[in-house]
Amino acid sequence: MSFLENNKKVFLVLFTIYFIINIPLLINFNGIYWDDWTLVGHSLDTLNRTFFEAVGYAGYFVSYMHYYMVNSLGIYSYRILTFALLFLSGYFVFKILYTIPIFSSKDRFFITLFFLIAPLYDAKIALINFSYTLYSTLFFFAFYFLSATLYNLKLPKRILILVLFFISFLVNSLLVFYAMVLVYIFYKTYNSQISFLNNVTYYIKNNFDFILLPVLFFIAKSIWFLSSEVYRSDYNKISMHAIFNPKFYFKSSVTGFIEPIFTSLNIISSVTIIFIFFAIVCSYIFKKMHICNYKHTNKNNIVLIVLGVIIFALGAIPYIAVGKIPASEDWSSRFQLLLPLGFAMVLYYGLGFLFKIKVYEYILTYFILAFCYTHIVEQTRYNIDWFYQQSIVENYRGNKDIKNHTTFFLENRIQNKFAKNRLLRFYEINGMSKMAFGDDKRLFVYNQNELELYGKKYRVFNENNFSSWIQEDAVVVYLKGNEKFEASSKKNKLKTFLRLKYYELFDKENFKNLIKDLVTIEVKHARCD
Repeated sequence: MSFLENNKKVFLVLFTIYFIINIPLLINFNGIYWDDWTLVGHSLDTLNRTFFEAVGYAGYFVSYMHYYMVNSLGIYSYRILTFALLFLSGYFVFKILYTIPIFSSKDRFFITLFFLIAPLYDAKIALINFSYTLYSTLFFFAFYFLSATLYNLKLPKRILILVLFFISFLVNSLLVFYAMVLVYIFYKTYNSQISFLNNVTYYIKNNFDFILLPVLFFIAKSIWFLSSEVYRSDYNKISMHAIFNPKFYFKSSVTGFIEPIFTSLNIISSVTIIFIFFAIVCSYIFKKMHICNYKHTNKNNIVLIVLGVIIFALGAIPYIAVGKIPASEDWSSRFQLLLPLGFAMVLYYGLGFLFKIKVYEYILTYFILAFCYTHIVEQTRYNIDWFYQQSIVENYRGNKDIKNHTTFFLENRIQNKFAKNRLLRFYEINGMSKMAFGDDKRLFVYNQNELELYGKKYRVFNENNFSSWIQEDAVVVYLKGNEKFEASSKKNKLKTFLRLKYYELFDKENFKNLIKDLVTIEVKHARCD
């Protein structure tokens, strides 16, 4: 039996690669980011109100889940479960592909591998996005369960599968992605001995419950899963202009497919020689394991590329429809949640179409290494991001001007230190102040317009971390990086990172003292703007 025919060995290899690239995720013990600051440190009542306003009664499940995980299991539970669930999604994808004859053992291996390592959905690091990870995994589990029992789908199994799909639709983008499931059922139950029309009739008659499921969800959503007026105004409002605008599709293909590839290749450009060497070594290993010794004909490749494009589009269209482009910057990678499968297929078969077999082996391996390295780098940046946030907290604690004032204009001169060069939201900065002083009486904004907007509109919401704020004359807070640390070499920065990780885990007091040095804070009188 070859390696590719031994599923246990295949999963061991897939898990090993997946584990290695996710080490930075797994050592991110307590990092919180973006909207996480509206979760951590808040009461169950606050969370219930927040999520009920967002998704109606379905929000109660999410609020209770977050409250329990944050306060009972701890933040690290998110890391473990995110790691496990995303791998399980890959496992289910592999199993689904196993039921489709057009995919060879080699195809299943590489499609699943690219699915797991695709440089997409970096936003999984945020606690707030855990429900997306959970629901998408439920979707793939339901799909896998369906594929395994399709020809023996008795009522209890059928109901369970339908319920799982129904729950997964709470991530509404999965309603469109679900079209893939309906096509799969038609493909697997198609009888070549009868006419196409009779096949369609048989399909509708025997699968009306699966066909009607999205409709039933929409009915339930319109009754029980309605968002409040705040969210209904223009948030996630379907735009016909966006749906029928080719520019949105082109932009999504660039930001969701081309840019992640070029970003990965750019990240490894400084160590290209090393990666070429590893690509050659890995290609040799793959050849010995009979992994890269054959490929489809160009005709088959074209068909499968088109199939990959369709699946990619099904993952992107729901976000395009509401004017959101799946991209890597800031937190927009959460819109890439459903892209990895289509991405994996287009890339895998596309490379097979473009390159001859001998070159193809090395190109394929090079891309694998590039994506793995990119994954490690990007998740490491989130670790560093959290270090800088903690440095801000410690500097707040030691600053009397911040302690004794309530209103601040922030000058962030370390934005490049945060992952994706992301902008810190006002409720993040306020949350850091709350963590430092144990109260929520301070408001940090970037300018006078924000002061007037947030002060009037958002103060009543506890999750924004300034509900006890009383306005006074503003002072300016300058966030600056440590010049000595900035001037150090990459080698010394790596040593500093590893040292901080060690102290974070084993010596909390020294960690607080060391982390403070990453940032300096200067407080001045307010500017006139």
